[in-house]
Amino acid sequence: MIVANLIVLSAFYKKPFEATLALLPFITIFNVIAGLISLGGGFLIYNTLLTRFPETNFK
Repeated sequence: MIVANLIVLSAFYKKPFEATLALLPFITIFNVIAGLISLGGGFLIYNTLLTRFPETNFK
């Protein structure tokens, strides 16, 4: 993902390479937070499905 950010920000948004490198820590933190939110939502949906449909084998 870091390599993709380096390429996209530099090429498509006409940002200098140094500016892209300076933004990488913030982009990484954002991606980690977004991933944790997605993981938490998926876990909540999974637990809801297990409690509503106990006869199925989701495990």
